[in-house]
Amino acid sequence: AALALNSTLSNATRDMGVADFTETYLDKGQTVNLLYYRTHRLHKDGLTTKDECTKLVFVDNMLTAIEQGE
Repeated sequence: AALALNSTLSNATRDMGVADFTETYLDKGQTVNLLYYRTHRLHKDGLTTKDECTKLVFVDNMLTAIEQGE
């Protein structure tokens, strides 16, 4: 909740710890990193799924979006 847009990827991981899921890809020459952190529980199966996570979107190491899961 304390992360602000334009935070760096390294600051976010320092503050938030290891993400539950990560993805990295190139889009139009820019590196996009997606970090998923579990923020709520939908299934009582003991497993973490992406729909239980908030997604942090980093473009070239800068936070550009925070997307809440379902």
